[in-house]
Amino acid sequence: MIIKNNFYILTGGPGSGKTTLIEYLKKRGYHCVSEVARKIIQMQIASSGKALPWDNIPEYSQLMLQYSLQDYLSLSQETDIYFFDRGIPDVLGYVKLVNLFEQDEYIKCVENFRYNTDVFILPPWKEIYKTDTERK
Repeated sequence: MIIKNNFYILTGGPGSGKTTLIEYLKKRGYHCVSEVARKIIQMQIASSGKALPWDNIPEYSQLMLQYSLQDYLSLSQETDIYFFDRGIPDVLGYVKLVNLFEQDEYIKCVENFRYNTDVFILPPWKEIYKTDTERK
């Protein structure tokens, strides 16, 4: 098990301002990690891939887990504070939300790759919510 108390998760539903807050924190000099879901969707669309939340949820979920683990592990030796626009626990939450039956791998990752126990949960913010090519 790895515990990174310097890794903080910003989480919340779509349109709650996570990315806006991450961009603000970057401008203030903090280390930040962008959301993997948006990156995956952009890459899948560009390559005509099918690992999309509206096309192949199991494959999309696996990519989200892989990218989230990659982000976590690539920074695991860092001691500075890092803010993550969602994290590995969010991937587990997603597979539970969409009722994927194979959750053991996701649960093990949440258990083995820990963030700070303080999590920043952003509430819905109707005034800033908008759809785009990644958020339908």
